[in-house]
Amino acid sequence: MSENDFLEALADDPNAPRYELLPDAARAAYRDLLDARDAIRAEGGNPASVARLEARVQSAALRGRSRRRVAPWLWGAVAAGLGCFWFFGGGGGSGDDHYLAPPEDEQPKPLIKQTLKPPVDLPKPTATAVKQVLRDLGDRWTKLKELPKRSVVVVRGEFDQIERVLGLYGVPAETVSRAKLLKYSLANTRVLLIACGRNPTVLQRPLLVKRVKKFIENGGFVVATDWALSPYLTEALKPRITEVTPKRRQGDVIVAVQGTSTISPLLDGVLRHGKVRWWLEEAGKFAQIGGVPGKKARGGVLVRSDDLEEKFGSWPLVIWVPFGKGQALFSMAHFDQKRAKDAVSIAAAHRLLLNTILEAIK
Repeated sequence: MSENDFLEALADDPNAPRYELLPDAARAAYRDLLDARDAIRAEGGNPASVARLEARVQSAALRGRSRRRVAPWLWGAVAAGLGCFWFFGGGGGSGDDHYLAPPEDEQPKPLIKQTLKPPVDLPKPTATAVKQVLRDLGDRWTKLKELPKRSVVVVRGEFDQIERVLGLYGVPAETVSRAKLLKYSLANTRVLLIACGRNPTVLQRPLLVKRVKKFIENGGFVVATDWALSPYLTEALKPRITEVTPKRRQGDVIVAVQGTSTISPLLDGVLRHGKVRWWLEEAGKFAQIGGVPGKKARGGVLVRSDDLEEKFGSWPLVIWVPFGKGQALFSMAHFDQKRAKDAVSIAAAHRLLLNTILEAIK
């Protein structure tokens, strides 16, 4: 992990310090800094004080990490080994061009080739779902796979891997962390996909909400799943969409889903092929259409669940809301349906995601 990656990880989740990167002697001091920072937050203290403490936390962690660097003699041995590999492996004298590949998690993974054949190592329901979606999309798939990379930006989440789903269809996308989104240019971006993940820090929250709101107002399309509902949509689009407290606690559940009277191109082919049952993660976020008192609410529920209403008292699963010149979509279900049991249900989630991108790039 590079220092930049480490800083981004801390910025994304400061309450989960990477103790394995610190020597034993530094852990107590690091914990004290975290406790002091959390105390200031809890008491509603000066944000500048929190910022200074967060900087000290990060610098302390990095200093601790530097103490664990490999001994100089070992670096020499590694360098010598690489030199031998280069020479005897043909890197120095064969005339071929060689390079060191980037880390695996940084390489693009378009898994579907021109033949439209899914990768052989996919679970059978997922492979079948990909084939079905590709057949349904037809020529429209070409528009997706030929998009400029920055047209689609995924804000990485810990619980919903939207970038993995896009990779199944060879859709180019830029994946960024919450921290990186604060300074990432969205000038050439048409759709911003915010995956279900941990909440942003107190310092990040208002800045991220402001970025999302401005992006939608200027004509962008934002898609958020599950925990990304708050604060990205509830605060940026207030009061157009609001979070609802269920009548009882939710665990992991698979529910049957149904369409509504709302007609939208976003639903093209989503519920066409049979009964759809989506997996919802534990403590999923419930939402409903809001509005200004005395005025007609704008937006609509695209997908509902009678099972959800019966068990938890709230039925909307997928909500669409216009705002400014742009639009937003919230899905309580993850697009990466890890625990869905059948290809029809997986294909429905994938199709909703791809339909949204196609609508955003019109």
